[in-house]
Amino acid sequence: MKNIILISILLSVFELEAQVNNTMFGLQQTTNPAGFKLATMNPLTGQVTVISDSVLSDLVNITSSSINPYNQTFTFQDEDSWLTVSLQTGEVLNDVTVASLNNNGSFSNFKFNTADSIMYGLYFLSFNNPMTGTVADLRLAKCDLTTGNVSLISDSSVAINYNLTGSSIDPYQMLYYFQFEEKFIGLDLYNGQIYSQPNITINGEGSSFQNMAYSCVDTNIYGLIMQNGVKALGKINPQTGVVTPLPTQLSFNNLIVNSGGAIDPINKVYYFQTIDSTGQIKLVGLSLIDGSVASQCN
Repeated sequence: MKNIILISILLSVFELEAQVNNTMFGLQQTTNPAGFKLATMNPLTGQVTVISDSVLSDLVNITSSSINPYNQTFTFQDEDSWLTVSLQTGEVLNDVTVASLNNNGSFSNFKFNTADSIMYGLYFLSFNNPMTGTVADLRLAKCDLTTGNVSLISDSSVAINYNLTGSSIDPYQMLYYFQFEEKFIGLDLYNGQIYSQPNITINGEGSSFQNMAYSCVDTNIYGLIMQNGVKALGKINPQTGVVTPLPTQLSFNNLIVNSGGAIDPINKVYYFQTIDSTGQIKLVGLSLIDGSVASQCN
């Protein structure tokens, strides 16, 4: 549980490897040549070091990415394929076509589960019903990164879509969590069935709970409580849907929409990205103890 995802629309995908050297791995966008390369980032100073010698891809699917801590690889999607990249050299080790079932659907919002070394995610199907029109079908699935083949786990639809608020896996209870509209939905990783789906309720003020990330240090799911910007760091009870804010109130104007935050379990810090008044992107670290700002850098 030493690697957690952070994905950003404006920048790239960062994965925190806290127990080694407090370094984030991610995709750094370059202009000459144009494209994305694997890079490291120091979350305390903001210093970025490019690892890849050449461009890995021209495009990046922003729905998610993941690190396999056992074979030290970084996996992401470009326009039509899965790329697995070495953390040491930044070179592509495997590039396979993203499989779709019957040439229909997409696999996204995925997370690597360190408990069984399987990549889980949501498979989105859409088809035309002559009586009702277009029907959307969302199911839990898993993907073989060596072949790109997807296997459905859910026997039936669990939702018709998902919110871009991130996803989390509880490796102890083997549950996959995501949000759809006002519900916090937990899926059983073994059979894909809905384990829980309470309505999300925020204690105090708050319009939404976003950018969630699972913390293995205390088995809580943290995220940002939004109210005209970032109001506070909070944690959710997945059984009741109740979100409890940490004591410190925040005043960041915005959040770069992510598919999840990043948690340093050693130093107990939650990371997210925002844009300041000068237009600069900031990486902000928040204490898991009281929600106060532990670090911020451009």
